[in-house]
Amino acid sequence: MMRTGLFLYTVFVTLLPTSARGQLSEPKLREIVRRTISNNPDAVQRPSFTIDRYAIYYDFGGLNRPEMEPNEQAKPLAIPTDTEFVAELIRQYPWRPINRRIWDRRLSVVEEIIAKELALIKSHRGPQDQLMKMLNEYKEQTDSLLTDTISMMARREGMVIHAERCS
Repeated sequence: MMRTGLFLYTVFVTLLPTSARGQLSEPKLREIVRRTISNNPDAVQRPSFTIDRYAIYYDFGGLNRPEMEPNEQAKPLAIPTDTEFVAELIRQYPWRPINRRIWDRRLSVVEEIIAKELALIKSHRGPQDQLMKMLNEYKEQTDSLLTDTISMMARREGMVIHAERCS
């Protein structure tokens, strides 16, 4: 029951109505994400990183979210929530110490952007499509930070990267 409750709470957070937007901070979101990962591991796809002689193959993982209906619009809180899941799952990965230090710095920057996204959601008063456009610009920044980090690690080892599901 506890697992289901936390997962439903996390899903609820991504579906909050406009009137409840201002109630969520980045530390509060991080705590919800950590509890969900801990208490309901089936709710997430763990990150995977495999290495061969030439490349690092990666999948950052994240929240296992049901497919949206064709006419369904994305909810603004889905963007920072999904990014927080990825950040926390990467943080929990068993990195070598040098890679952990690199990720810790980068994930701090990612979470600063998440805080900006939440502040934007709280303060935005215009049309939702305008809000989603601004949030997607932040998402591009966080996606770039994550990809740049794994790319830097690969270059340091003389490898390239491939984004794909690892088996």
